[in-house]
Amino acid sequence: LRGDFVGLVAEIRRVREEIESLTLGERERLRRIEQLQFEVDEIDGAQLSPVEEDELAEERTRLANAEQLASLAQAVFESLEEGEVSAVDATGRAAESLGQLARIDPRLEERAETLARLQDELSDASREMRAYRDEVEYNPVRLEQIEERLARLGNLKRKYGSTIQEVIDYAVKARADLDSLSSGEERNEELTRHEQELLAEIAGVGEQLSTRRREAALELARAVAVGLGELGMERAQFAVRLRRQTAEDGVDLALAEQEVLGEAQDISETISPVGFERDGLEKVEFLATMNLGEDLRPLARVASGGETSRLMLVLKSIIGAADATPTLVFDEVDAGIGGRTALVVGRRLRELGVHHQVICISHLAQIAAFSDTHLSVTKEIVGERTVARVVELGADERVVEMAQMIGGPSDASVAAARELIASAGSGRQE
Repeated sequence: LRGDFVGLVAEIRRVREEIESLTLGERERLRRIEQLQFEVDEIDGAQLSPVEEDELAEERTRLANAEQLASLAQAVFESLEEGEVSAVDATGRAAESLGQLARIDPRLEERAETLARLQDELSDASREMRAYRDEVEYNPVRLEQIEERLARLGNLKRKYGSTIQEVIDYAVKARADLDSLSSGEERNEELTRHEQELLAEIAGVGEQLSTRRREAALELARAVAVGLGELGMERAQFAVRLRRQTAEDGVDLALAEQEVLGEAQDISETISPVGFERDGLEKVEFLATMNLGEDLRPLARVASGGETSRLMLVLKSIIGAADATPTLVFDEVDAGIGGRTALVVGRRLRELGVHHQVICISHLAQIAAFSDTHLSVTKEIVGERTVARVVELGADERVVEMAQMIGGPSDASVAAARELIASAGSGRQE
């Protein structure tokens, strides 16, 4: 149910964001439409091509250097065709003579063919240079047109993108935005209908989730009461508060505030727009009081020291399988309790260790007996510094340490330590 609710809330938030973007002030919407229309018209009017700018740049270079190009082409042509003996004629006579030699000595055939091809290529080059020379002309009108066109393209790039392709892409997006704004009213109506449908679904799934939470809260409160009694905290009370809050953009449901102790309670039927977050329709808060006659208050501001540890131990042992916290640390969990209660605490800690790594600081052998691993923490002076040492104890060392915890290294305390370890069933085989 919670997963379904999360999905619905994510969808309605997306819908509301789109509605908000569509329902800008009418003046702002019209201003944006006018701006986009101008931009689209300006880009479309330029009739852009991704390759045009490079082609124009090449043509501008040729026009700007027309006189030099014609002069160089003429020089090449003259070198090939003019003079007392032109390069083409000289190569032709050489090719003819080499051909005659090859007919007498076949070893020269390949070279004769090469020279013949060279004559053909020189002739082709001569014709091309003459044609190129005749085509080259200085055209200041065309050059001015190219400069104006390149300036226009540069202006578009300054406004809409670093390349002509980016300018074209910008126009595509601008047209899409323009269409969206132009059809905004119709889209807004569609989204508003969808929002109402989602609100109905959120109300339905949210109520189911609230019902299951009330059931779970009742079950949890009863279980915690039993657990607190087992730990010698019979006068402590634990409750779960389920509280809804009003919100203008919420769903019309009963505005309920319920504190679940150990029995079901009626819920207010006052109908109001109830706010929601991604996790549900209500805020969930754990409340507690450690002493008879005191009001229930938020858990974080009630218990302290060992009371906090024992209350958290009860909670964690109840919901251990569903709690994803990998490691739990309990400090002073044995404060103010006797041997019988300590056995209950130790047993719950061991049960909690099925689903978590549990680290417990304790001075009671009754609790230590339930551990899988026993670490001894000591302080000593090394030189001029105080050093803390942590040592993992073996089976025999553990018995001695627990005997110290019971009352001292005597036969009776050692026997009691062994009995505690055996009854707890957590002794390790070395």
